[in-house]
Amino acid sequence: MRRHFIWLSEGQKVTIVEQMDSIGQDVEILTLANFRELFDEYGIETKTDTRVEELVSGALIALKKGNRERFEADNIILALGFEPEPQAGEPFSGLAKRCSIVGDARVVGKLMGAIHSGFAAGFYL
Repeated sequence: MRRHFIWLSEGQKVTIVEQMDSIGQDVEILTLANFRELFDEYGIETKTDTRVEELVSGALIALKKGNRERFEADNIILALGFEPEPQAGEPFSGLAKRCSIVGDARVVGKLMGAIHSGFAAGFYL
């Protein structure tokens, strides 16, 4: 799995913004432990209990406990909701170099499908 993180060695900073209070609530415990190890190894920051409020040119604005936080970004990958909304990325086109819709926002499915589509989106950035 480490080979999938090769692009992080090319100077990419990754932050995962999660609305739930923890990452991977529906992930098998050993898989989750492996991901957490990789997050630590590659310096992937996680922001839990944080809701995406808006995307603006070159940044994502999120809300945590009433405080707004701005995340500068060249690329943004969205994984939103439990119903397919493939058109959800349309309002964001032009705000980043690329906007990809992944996971249940693209097509409702299982976690591994969401992981795969998120990986594919990141791989082609």
